[in-house]
Amino acid sequence: MSELNLGGTIRLAGDTVTDPKGVAHRLMGLGLPRPVLWQAVTLVVVLSVMLAQVTAFLAPMAMGMEAMLGGPLVLGVIQIGLTVLMILGTFYIGRGFGGTGTLDDTILLIAWLQVVMILLQVVQTVLLVVLPPLAAVVGVAGLVIFVWIYINFVAALHGFASLGLVFAGAVVSLLGGLFGLSLILTLIGISAPEM
Repeated sequence: MSELNLGGTIRLAGDTVTDPKGVAHRLMGLGLPRPVLWQAVTLVVVLSVMLAQVTAFLAPMAMGMEAMLGGPLVLGVIQIGLTVLMILGTFYIGRGFGGTGTLDDTILLIAWLQVVMILLQVVQTVLLVVLPPLAAVVGVAGLVIFVWIYINFVAALHGFASLGLVFAGAVVSLLGGLFGLSLILTLIGISAPEM
């Protein structure tokens, strides 16, 4: 865990895919202070937005999405907001179901999950240039990997034994969150764009 170079990061990301619970326990054993954890979250969001700019430059469809969102600053605000919501949701919902995880460990695991997703996004961006059809496959694989790591991280964080129940809880929480968000947006007068 002391290797903070690119090679060590890539190796740890690979371990995260193959043994997410083991990596979660290793990360939680670091005992990093909360200010450092929030700095890590901020850095991950900045890197993600920068990579999105590169992807938007290389792919016209991504450029259209960026314009719709209002540029990198708005994208950064949206992403930090969603990340904080994910952290708080993972912590409080897990604790509500009898989990034992701490907020600091939750911040750390969600930040590391975002790092793994950024590495996958780098691969996808390169493939957009050299082999575009394969980039879509990596995108789908990335979604599966995200879900796999997330449910294992939640299980390790909160001490849950059943991955199936964690997955079901995550789906219900996501649907509830989307419903609540859509209700709030409707109440303040924002509706989804017509297709």
